[in-house]
Amino acid sequence: YNNQMESTPHPSGLVEVKEKLVLDFATFKETGEKEEVTFVQSSHIEQPVAVKKFFKECLSNPFNKYCIDCKKNQTTHAVVWIGAFVCGECALQHKFVGNQNVYVKDIYKEHWDDYQLRSICLGGNKALFDLMKEYKIENQPLNMKYKHASLQWYKRRHRALMDADTFDQPKPPKDWDERVQMTKASLYKGSQ
Repeated sequence: YNNQMESTPHPSGLVEVKEKLVLDFATFKETGEKEEVTFVQSSHIEQPVAVKKFFKECLSNPFNKYCIDCKKNQTTHAVVWIGAFVCGECALQHKFVGNQNVYVKDIYKEHWDDYQLRSICLGGNKALFDLMKEYKIENQPLNMKYKHASLQWYKRRHRALMDADTFDQPKPPKDWDERVQMTKASLYKGSQ
């Protein structure tokens, strides 16, 4: 992608900083045209120093320093609903996978509320990567990976942790053998 920054006055008197990203994904190559997406920074107020320090500490962890999805680009954004760190390219892909529940934020250019910061504190890339590896989905395309039952389970578990709710749902089965074993165990429990 190609970044371009521009500032324009906003009718409310605030200054809008627009970052234009010209996408060149395979889905847009079919039409032969590049798609332009514009993000608007909602405030010109500096991010608090404590928040910047918090993110700097988070990104000092090698698992968080690089994108959980492509594993090659440095982290610039976070996927708030699971507390994971991604690069700018993958952040855009998250917005295009068709999941309306995806909330992606730029780490240093946006303001964060306490609930969003709690998501990052309880998340991080290591636990998510370990789960993806356990289910052998770490190299699947983004749109398939995040629809997988294991990541839906992870999302529900993460949300329960954020809300301090109990979560006793078992991980989904990895294969048919495990599915049969789980079904037999639940039937055995029900007959007692």
